[in-house]
Amino acid sequence: MQYQFASKPNRLWILLAGIFLTNAIVAEFMGVKLFIRKNFWLSAR
Repeated sequence: MQYQFASKPNRLWILLAGIFLTNAIVAEFMGVKLFIRKNFWLSAR
């Protein structure tokens, strides 16, 4: 397993995949939070 992280291209792809997944998870939580807040705000009127 150690040899997979030895080359620079593999480390770059792993880093980029980690950034992409983190961004997708954060965006999902923010979208759900905004969607819930918007629905509550519209239903409170």
